[in-house]
Amino acid sequence: MPDIRIIFFIFGSLSIAVQTLLIRTFISTYSGNEFVMGFCLSSWLIGVALGGFLMGRLSDRIEKKVFAFKFSILLVGLSSIISVLFAISSKKVFGLLPYEIAPVSQIILASFFITLPPSLIFGFAFALSVSYLRTRDAIRFVYFLESVGSFLGGGILSAGIIPFLSHISGGLLVLGISIFALSLFTERLLWRGLLSFLSIILISPIFFDKEIGKFSQRIKLGINPSDYRSSPFGEFVSFEKEETNYILLNSLPLITYPERKSIEMNLFLPLILSDRNSEVLFVGGSTSGEGRLLPENARASFIIYPRDVLEMEGKFFRTERKLKVISEDPVTFLRKERKEYGVIAVLHSDPSSAQENRVFTDEFFKLLRKRLKRNGFLVVFAGEPSNYMGEEQADYLACLMKTLRNSFSHVQLLPSTRFAFIASEGPVDVNFLIERINIFNAMYAREEYLSWDASEERRDYYISEIERALPRVKLNSIERPSLYFYYMRFLGGKEGIKFQTFLKRMEGIKLWHLIIFFLFIAGISLKKEILTIPSLSLFGAFIVGFSGLLSEITLAILYQSSYGYLYFTVGLFLSGFMGGLTLGAAGKGKGQRGFITSLILLFSFSLLCWWLFSQSHILHISIFYGTIIFFVLNFLYGFLTGRIFRESASLIKNPTGRSAGIMDGVDHIGGAISAFFSSLLFIPVFGCSEPFILIALLSGCGILSAFISNLLH
Repeated sequence: MPDIRIIFFIFGSLSIAVQTLLIRTFISTYSGNEFVMGFCLSSWLIGVALGGFLMGRLSDRIEKKVFAFKFSILLVGLSSIISVLFAISSKKVFGLLPYEIAPVSQIILASFFITLPPSLIFGFAFALSVSYLRTRDAIRFVYFLESVGSFLGGGILSAGIIPFLSHISGGLLVLGISIFALSLFTERLLWRGLLSFLSIILISPIFFDKEIGKFSQRIKLGINPSDYRSSPFGEFVSFEKEETNYILLNSLPLITYPERKSIEMNLFLPLILSDRNSEVLFVGGSTSGEGRLLPENARASFIIYPRDVLEMEGKFFRTERKLKVISEDPVTFLRKERKEYGVIAVLHSDPSSAQENRVFTDEFFKLLRKRLKRNGFLVVFAGEPSNYMGEEQADYLACLMKTLRNSFSHVQLLPSTRFAFIASEGPVDVNFLIERINIFNAMYAREEYLSWDASEERRDYYISEIERALPRVKLNSIERPSLYFYYMRFLGGKEGIKFQTFLKRMEGIKLWHLIIFFLFIAGISLKKEILTIPSLSLFGAFIVGFSGLLSEITLAILYQSSYGYLYFTVGLFLSGFMGGLTLGAAGKGKGQRGFITSLILLFSFSLLCWWLFSQSHILHISIFYGTIIFFVLNFLYGFLTGRIFRESASLIKNPTGRSAGIMDGVDHIGGAISAFFSSLLFIPVFGCSEPFILIALLSGCGILSAFISNLLH
């Protein structure tokens, strides 16, 4: 059998690779909603904690530990490919269409079933590893080597290979690596050769990634891509059916182009607001939708991003007419643009993710106001009118109205296929707009179509409901994505009163409630021991899990809100965090003195991050330097939490597989709590700066508990 350190390294490498693979698959499946990262990591950590708790005592009784290691490696690979396949098809399991936005409760349920199988195995493997060594520094040693594997092996896989593969190809790669690792621990030459050959067969499909990508989409849609007009490469598959385009991308959420009457309103309403002497800028839209209906004499530009979408449309929509298209991130483009426009129209879909939310923020609207001429107009499309407006929908639209009013003096509402918010510095006559739309001879814009949808009676009803909700809603911003929260709460309202009540209670939680919870945990840690483990060690493990995951997810959402590239960089940030964890866990602990010093460092660093982000010092720099800074911040948080875990483990005098399982379990339970609530509460309700205050408060409670514990014992 090879050196035992190789086994720990392999488990660490596969752990971060599988996490990255599942998170990317989940983000892609669930319409680019990067908040699912919190649910995925929370479910993952719960699984690891269960594996550690349930198998901690059992691991000390297992005699054939080498066989258990082999079996665990095999199960990691098999469970990973099964989880990927389930993640791809999970929407179908819940009865949702591929392009349908999933409510939060279904996302949480899916994340649990997707991540549970492999995470249980990793939790068991940690307890088994410590039980195998049976030394005083076993917990720290295994933790360190798994962190090294996560940073080196996992970093190569998650940041350098998996982002360029389709999801099934990535799953086959993990399975192939696990089979190859298993062959290293096989003594018989024949079996080693057979397993090595099998691993090569499993890994080789990555060279046929295009075909596997199409197979992946067939699973997702339940139809044969060859029956439709489709692209010839990778998971970039486009379907055109009944005058509606569905574009599915490996790296992006599903993009749908709405039916004709919606496209006409998107196009013609901004055009009639224009004075014909100035240009109209469309943020979003499509060349095959709005671009196809654009009048010949219209002066208009489109920001269609990313470039992949434009290239996809070019394969199926060809025109001799030259459309002015800007293929650049809209926030980046408008920050450097100096041209002024008569009208700017935001045509993006409702914000079911932080990336989509960024074009509905107060910062973005203020940026657009600078790019408008003196008497210009901003038109923002959102929501879908219905005969009855419930509280959840009213809150969602009121949040958008409140954010627009923070930048513009007048905001008018025109309901059609979607709600059109018209923002300007002067009043707008909506009835006059409805009459003017007919000059384009549009099918949907004819008076008989708008006479009811945009009637004065319905407008007054919608506006009254929105005005009633305004006092109770928050402003939407990059730092506090409130509009995303209200939209997901609106979707959750379709699932019944129980989930509505749950989300309302989430919104009612205040910062002082969490402070009381932290103090309660700190009070428990004043006991000398719990389950024969020093209570301070368990509190330190909880701080590591809670702070590490909260910082990771908060930095990820902040990065996505600022740059919109998280899908490509999530593996880089995860590996960066694990690299810091590796360095922090290295060396021997210094006991209680080192424990307090590490917490003081975490406290100070968290306050520094809070100041940097609350003052927006980082969010407006270029993506290149921004990526470097976010990587460094992840690395430093990994270093500090790894150091705290090292010091916490050094307080245990006689570590066993059971104590390792409990310590690892408490670490992961703390991380699961913060990961889960970061996506539901900490970021959408508190904002992206407040989580750093929470980390500082928790570490402060740890410092206080350590000093009091020292006096008592």
